[in-house]
Amino acid sequence: MTESQMKFEVMLEQYPDIACYWDFETMKAKIKTSEGLPLSRGELIMVDFFLSVWFGRNVNFDLIRAAGYLSNDNKRIITNWFMDPFWP
Repeated sequence: MTESQMKFEVMLEQYPDIACYWDFETMKAKIKTSEGLPLSRGELIMVDFFLSVWFGRNVNFDLIRAAGYLSNDNKRIITNWFMDPFWP
């Protein structure tokens, strides 16, 4: 695993209900979108963030919606990544 992939896994491990949608043995996301997932609104926003980082492109992640809805802990994950971005 690359350093970026390990950083992503550590970041994602904080969200076990979301982490289950990634397979780090094969380095694949099991999903392409958050649509239809049985998660809370905040978790769905975080899924969109994680997918966007994973694929290196925006996957329905809305920064304004995230800023207005997420807890400070969730916002911190996003801002820490924004200050030191990496792509697995």
